[in-house]
Amino acid sequence: MTKLARVLSPDADKGARYWEEWVQDALGVMRSLQNVRHLHLRCRHKDVVSFQTEREGVRFSSPLLRAGWTAYASNLRSLELSIPWEGIHDILVLDGKPLHLPALENLKLFLTTDDLRFTIPPASLATLRTLIIPFINAHSQTLRSLSIQSSNQLPLNGCFNDIFLPNLQSISIPIYFVGNASSTASTGHGQVLHAHKQHLKYLSLSIFSAVNGFLEHDAFGGIAPDVYPAIPSLQTLKLSVCLFAGTGRLPTPLLLVPVKQYHTSLQTLIIGIELFHVEFRDILRIFPTPSPLLTKFEFRIRNLSFRLFRTLSCKFPNLYEMAIVFDAMVAPEEEEKVIIMFLISAPLTSIRPHFS
Repeated sequence: MTKLARVLSPDADKGARYWEEWVQDALGVMRSLQNVRHLHLRCRHKDVVSFQTEREGVRFSSPLLRAGWTAYASNLRSLELSIPWEGIHDILVLDGKPLHLPALENLKLFLTTDDLRFTIPPASLATLRTLIIPFINAHSQTLRSLSIQSSNQLPLNGCFNDIFLPNLQSISIPIYFVGNASSTASTGHGQVLHAHKQHLKYLSLSIFSAVNGFLEHDAFGGIAPDVYPAIPSLQTLKLSVCLFAGTGRLPTPLLLVPVKQYHTSLQTLIIGIELFHVEFRDILRIFPTPSPLLTKFEFRIRNLSFRLFRTLSCKFPNLYEMAIVFDAMVAPEEEEKVIIMFLISAPLTSIRPHFS
């Protein structure tokens, strides 16, 4: 406690009594939170770095975390961590032992680092294998929802092969297209989906692409079949995209292939990348007319036309929820001109991802 007060105090020689009292009150509050069911911890990397003199990480707050775990660990249903790799140990290890949350159903991890390399740093890879994967496995019987994202490439292949969550219904993972599409299967996300395909109802994919249009002339996108295994009960598909610097616009098949694979059972489709008219038309053509099963549709489009609304009403007669982000409305007489402008326009440079 004294150490925590010294860390939090802007001046160790001033206000010591005030900070001691603050710590006492804070610990008392944490111990009283026995009914907490959902916990979201967020720590920015620059905050971690500023505490390097007090043992790098979020360790400066570990007394508060320990007090919280003793209060609500047995009741916690959802845990969301948005933290640097360097801080994960201080959260998932309690008094030298791996943290166990017997009622945990939903786990969401977004792990960051200042290391800008595409591949995961060795230290983070070791943390993934020795701490995060065992933590997930320790809660395999209770987890129903898993989301794991990173600012670096996550090597799902080799790390996640031993994970099996028999009650998993929702998963959010990254998928990487780098160099060529045939190498994508080696990133391992296909194996993860295949292992849990019988019970999955919700799938969110963050597509990281460093390819640049070479898939455009391949009807199947040049993508290996095991990248998107059949998921018979899938109800919701969410796609978000990140393009690496210098890549240009996302090759359309990277979006079309997962939609084509899963469209027959979908009730909800969410596309988190801005589409041009031609791209949106290609997605709609995947669905038969009518497609009464789809009831929720969210998308972004550069230009919204009146004709598009007519098409949507015919395609999806049972839509009851729709969210559209667009830049401009296009009059009917301008629609063909918009299509021509798309075909000759320069590609966009980058799109930032939105993680679920």
